[in-house]
Amino acid sequence: MNTTTPSPMGFPCPPISSLQTLVDDTDPRIVYSDGWSTAGSAGLECNGTTHASFHVAGTSTTATFTFEGVGVQVYGTIATTGSPTTTFQVDDLPLYTFTFNTNTGGQTSYRVELYTSPFLEPANHTLIISSIGDTSPEIFLDYITYNPIPSLDLSISSGTTASVPSLAAQSTNDAASTGNSTLLNAGALAGGVIGGLALGFILGIISSFILFQRYKKRKVAQENVQGI
Repeated sequence: MNTTTPSPMGFPCPPISSLQTLVDDTDPRIVYSDGWSTAGSAGLECNGTTHASFHVAGTSTTATFTFEGVGVQVYGTIATTGSPTTTFQVDDLPLYTFTFNTNTGGQTSYRVELYTSPFLEPANHTLIISSIGDTSPEIFLDYITYNPIPSLDLSISSGTTASVPSLAAQSTNDAASTGNSTLLNAGALAGGVIGGLALGFILGIISSFILFQRYKKRKVAQENVQGI
């Protein structure tokens, strides 16, 4: 779902994902060093404002932004001339260098994606933007978006909360099911044993009767032989 961030100055900021938070260049959470000035074009840039960097050799022109999340993106405006060079670094990750050749037809480029971080650990992070080129101005910082730490809230859009059975209840149900199964198995086993004993007893009687009949026939035969 995309949402449009309302602007107090009447200039809409670009649509962003519901999983993002937009921070305009004038937000106090972005800390600027010396070497930046405010600029902007009404209707073309978020809130109609940007911060332009004017890097002077031998000085450090930076913008620092601290956030809690898993990703960050930086957008800005590129003028019609020059080749602005800027570095971006999150925490101790490798430095990323952005260079843009603006000599491509005399048109200003708005909302250019200057930097996108890799996926970050869910934690607090610090992004440092450094203007290191030799053109004036270097870049126009328009806005930053970042991805907050995803929530584990199980609420659904209707406002109700999904019911999740507790592990204890599940364990109790499992235990009850296991107990019932054990009782059934024990009953079946007892029935089988009793049935087996009964069958064995009957077979024993039949076998004894057959053996007795054979013994009786042999005895009669022997008596007949002796009488001859």
